[in-house]
Amino acid sequence: MVLVVFAREYRAVVHALKVISGAEVTKVRPRKVKGGVLLYEVRLGEKVQLTISEECHRSGICEDIPDFPEKEVDDIIDKLLSDKVHFNQDAEVKESRIKEAYDLCELRPTLFRPKAVRDVNYQWYVVLNSNSFGVQKFRGELCLGGHGAPCSRLIYFNNPFHGECVQLFENRNMLVLSTDFKQVLLKPMAVPMCCSCMAVT
Repeated sequence: MVLVVFAREYRAVVHALKVISGAEVTKVRPRKVKGGVLLYEVRLGEKVQLTISEECHRSGICEDIPDFPEKEVDDIIDKLLSDKVHFNQDAEVKESRIKEAYDLCELRPTLFRPKAVRDVNYQWYVVLNSNSFGVQKFRGELCLGGHGAPCSRLIYFNNPFHGECVQLFENRNMLVLSTDFKQVLLKPMAVPMCCSCMAVT
């Protein structure tokens, strides 16, 4: 398991990605490309805007995009399903908390169905998921207070330390569109995996 901590703060409220509408999908021989594996070539039609919200910037993963190109992504997913491409489908999150155990951070276990995700280089990628085809699901956990929120008062730290809640990420393979929207890639992307209380100075 690879854990990545995003410490850099994003000041941008909105991040615009250029996407194109109407999709032609062509299978290619899989080959390694920078940061992933190329599976398909994609040709799209006219340009539309895709907006990434401030909330998505904070978590690095986005499930709700108002101007997401549903039809075009549906076309791509339909082709991949007909080719029997495997999509990651984590099971629903089940509550299995130990009795009398308390979380040291305010957190929420969740099952992500992302439509866009940011990689470790802070590049945003469109994820092949849609309202019609929720084909990629990833278990994870979000720090509700945000990165750097104080830990619970149940725990005490000796000076000069104090407790901060830190969002940890795990790289998971996802099927995404390349940043130029011309390729379908299998690429490791960071999923918010755990909210951990850490001692910092």
